[in-house]
Amino acid sequence: MRYRRIIFLFFLSLLISFSAFLLSNLLLKPRAAIATSPLLAPAPTQQLGSYDYFGRSLTPQEAADLVRQKGLDPNNATSYPRIGAVKITPQLISRGEQIFFDRKIGDTFGLQRVFGFGRGVTQVLPELTVSILKLGGQPTSNLKITLQKNITIGSQTFPKGTTVSTGLDIPRGGFLPIGLKLNGDVTCALCHVALSPKGEQLKGVPNGDLGTSVLIALAPNSAAGFARLNFNPLDPQYQGNGKTVIDSTGKLVKLPDPQKFERAFDDAVLAVPYGHFESSTDSIDNTTQIPTVFTFKSGPYTAGGEFAVGPFGGLSSVNNGVHSSEINLLAAAQRSLETIGVDREVYLGTVLQNAADPKLRLPEGAPVKPSEWLRKVAPNPIQAELEDQIAAPGVGSYPDLKLSLFTYNGLIFSPNTFKLDIASGPFLFASNAMSAWQNTLVPPANQTVQNQQALQNGSVDRGAQIFERAGRDFYKIDPLLFSPALVMLVNLNSGRTHVFGAIRFDIVRESFFA
Repeated sequence: MRYRRIIFLFFLSLLISFSAFLLSNLLLKPRAAIATSPLLAPAPTQQLGSYDYFGRSLTPQEAADLVRQKGLDPNNATSYPRIGAVKITPQLISRGEQIFFDRKIGDTFGLQRVFGFGRGVTQVLPELTVSILKLGGQPTSNLKITLQKNITIGSQTFPKGTTVSTGLDIPRGGFLPIGLKLNGDVTCALCHVALSPKGEQLKGVPNGDLGTSVLIALAPNSAAGFARLNFNPLDPQYQGNGKTVIDSTGKLVKLPDPQKFERAFDDAVLAVPYGHFESSTDSIDNTTQIPTVFTFKSGPYTAGGEFAVGPFGGLSSVNNGVHSSEINLLAAAQRSLETIGVDREVYLGTVLQNAADPKLRLPEGAPVKPSEWLRKVAPNPIQAELEDQIAAPGVGSYPDLKLSLFTYNGLIFSPNTFKLDIASGPFLFASNAMSAWQNTLVPPANQTVQNQQALQNGSVDRGAQIFERAGRDFYKIDPLLFSPALVMLVNLNSGRTHVFGAIRFDIVRESFFA
């Protein structure tokens, strides 16, 4: 009798445990009925076979009608691109993904021979190699390296043995960081692909801890990008052993001391937070977080109105900028006087006098016009700063192109149709292909326990309703919703901490769990 009771209690405890397990899984499992707001529906995606018409999505019939209205034959496939309509096909999307992951950005002449990005990476190549091999094929979302030698960047010296976080992502079984090639070329994936805790590649998610500042400052001539931060090459504090050049008006101008200028610029670059970048050549310090590329129906893509015209509602303009105006160092000289108040010859001289490739540096002896020197060492601009870039229609001839909201330097990234290049194709093909692929991406689901609980208690739905009532405009939400309950001020000189306010947990419970 006693054994029967023990056996009965044993099976009863098993039954209770199993029931509790099923109940917990049921409660934590997200249910569609919990989220009632349409804002919580899956993100929309573009339809295969549809057409993009400057940001509008057209059905095949709508596109055919539009072609007919323009006086063209809808049965002729070439009629659609003639009016700016881009057909969304699996082939176009596939090429866009290939370009995004595998195609270098920027011209080799400017990024490597002038700026020296690859040479900068080479400084820590032994450390990168050792750290990757130590992973043993396991992934990491932040490759950490240990310096094997002292390295000086700007006015800082990092001693041997220092551990440096690079933010580089190494995929499972990989021997190279995502988006970084062995020769120092970079692709879009460097900034816009992240790894999950399980090592899965999250396409479109920004690499929020990427050490952009360190990677850039390592380059021997990073100051060639001076126009991206608030640096005036003629500021007296940078005078010293700089070359003297002839400016556009025929006057002699002394350039900044290359070592002083480089050191100061590197210090400024190192101050840029990880996961941020600065690419606009406007001499304004307005560094920005690396954005996501979940782009479908999420335009405009900047707050200032630029990148809001052209195919895919301006997205192709963004992609074009990444491969041209944002990274092309030398073409920015065309309008440097109008944009940042620096004569184009002074601009070019500052960029070239400390070029990573010594053959490109300004010559010793009598002063020269840097633009003339540039064409002497690189006679064909198409094989130099205009690699895979052409003048936009109606903007004139290089090096005197007009600028527009579509292209800041008057250039279009569009490799020749007959070139053996994954990005080659008709006019604007590469940028349109990347746009088509980016518009297929949707944010990964938030599968944390906290999010599941928030779905169950309705707080996510209530937040969505607040967003809906504000007309889906974040800035119209009542600012009192973001009022801080507690503020702590720390005096760095005295070490004293001052606390103001308090967290009212009763109000929190009432707000979120009532």
